[in-house]
Amino acid sequence: MVILPDFNEILSSLRGAWRLFLRDERGYEYFNTSIGGFWRSFAVVILIFPLYFIAFQAEQQIMRSAAEDAAIIVGDASFSSVALALLIDWFAYPAIMALLARMFNLTGRYVPYIIAYNWTALLLMALLTPAFLLFLGGVIAPGTAMGINFTLTIFVLYIHWYIAFSALKISGIQASAFVAIDLLLSLTINLAIQRLAG
Repeated sequence: MVILPDFNEILSSLRGAWRLFLRDERGYEYFNTSIGGFWRSFAVVILIFPLYFIAFQAEQQIMRSAAEDAAIIVGDASFSSVALALLIDWFAYPAIMALLARMFNLTGRYVPYIIAYNWTALLLMALLTPAFLLFLGGVIAPGTAMGINFTLTIFVLYIHWYIAFSALKISGIQASAFVAIDLLLSLTINLAIQRLAG
């Protein structure tokens, strides 16, 4: 069984993700929604890790810079702990959504939703990376990088909302609830891993 997507599947999936960014529901047509395509979408995390490392390095420097300006001391997180949190979160949210999909009679739309969710994560990270690279290269100041990061984070939440809304065919309020669950889960996992690592 092939567990890694090939180049054509990656390209097609990224096209689908881009169309969803543009609020074009035809983007779902570009995803491989078979069971094999579903499991391969989880391998996207392998492609995300290098971009995540760049984001981690930039965020650590931004926090240190902000701490120096405020004359406070912050502890450095290790990339291994942050990467572990990402990996746990990567599988935890789909697992919880599988339960919620059963509860709310959404099982028929669960697979396309998770596939779109996983692939758009890669494109979202790709959009975040240039600002981090510009900061690490000394081109933009920490404050500017933080502003760009905050703006793009709002966009990430919106995209997660739109995918839940359009893929699951639910109300805007329900989609907002799922985004809130996703966000709270990520924060909880990250805090738990950081405490264990500390």
